[in-house]
Amino acid sequence: MECLHANPNNTGTPVVSGPPELHAATLYKPRAALQNWRMSWLLYALAAAVIWGVNYAVSGRLLERGISPQTLFLVDLIFGLLAMATLIGLTGKWHSTFAELQGARTDIAWLIVAAVAATSAGMLIFLSIQAKNATLSSLIEVTYPLFTAFFAWALFRQTTINLATIVGAALIFAGVLIVARGNR
Repeated sequence: MECLHANPNNTGTPVVSGPPELHAATLYKPRAALQNWRMSWLLYALAAAVIWGVNYAVSGRLLERGISPQTLFLVDLIFGLLAMATLIGLTGKWHSTFAELQGARTDIAWLIVAAVAATSAGMLIFLSIQAKNATLSSLIEVTYPLFTAFFAWALFRQTTINLATIVGAALIFAGVLIVARGNR
């Protein structure tokens, strides 16, 4: 049986001891070839961007045809629940998933904040798409990295600000201004 305990590095992530095949952290780890590639984060982010693009375009069409944002979001949540339950079930990770949640008791407030934020953001983007369109809504929503940097600093004092980050943030902000002014 595995045991969860506080991380001595004080990173907030519990340390799991016991057989490695039971560790919840192994559930979503990619295979060795991709895992060892230093730029795998970029591949994941680009893949997510492509998939979000499909999602927004199709969601925009559904909203135009009369599906309400609430119904569309409910379908998204139900599918997500079923997909994750299937993944966890197929990999035999139910025990370690629950153990990970038990080990995260000290972070329950942050789990709630993250869940509320994700749910609220998902619903708000569908409302935005319905009110205008998927293209413009997504172009404005891409400002979230600015807010991510702000909240990472304000809440956790984490920062990765450098010249490239500042230039990128400025370009994002300039792009939002251009889009907003051109599409009043």
